[in-house]
Amino acid sequence: MIVEISKLPIWVSDCDLLVIPVHVSNVQKTWNRYPIDEMSVRFPIAYGHFKRMQDAGTIEPGVPVVTLGLESKDICWIPITTDARRRYKMPWIKEAVSNMAAMRLHLSHSIAFPALGVYEGEGVDPTDVYRIVKKELGSSGKRVEFLLSF
Repeated sequence: MIVEISKLPIWVSDCDLLVIPVHVSNVQKTWNRYPIDEMSVRFPIAYGHFKRMQDAGTIEPGVPVVTLGLESKDICWIPITTDARRRYKMPWIKEAVSNMAAMRLHLSHSIAFPALGVYEGEGVDPTDVYRIVKKELGSSGKRVEFLLSF
């Protein structure tokens, strides 16, 4: 299956699983265009699940946290930064996507994946992220969207 590039916001995707980039630990400074604020409003139960784990310090870099079946969408939280300026860590992105594949999420869900690096100052190249997503998650019959707006 081809990984589709879309300009639609992640919130309007009809994919089963939304992938949301997050900090490893609780950071006081909020990001510009950071999806957590929107997530807390649209998916409060899933957000609460992730937030309790984050507050407890059990979030590990590159290890996805999946909130399944609590609301209209399943959510995959990928901890890929510790930096309040939103500079993503490419090794953590690779690990998170590889872990998603090992969890076989691409076999059970259509996936909406944010185009990490598309916004200025994120510290990674979105074409590199696209290649990783395509290699690891694009091999199933399920749709994968690479979303330019998140």
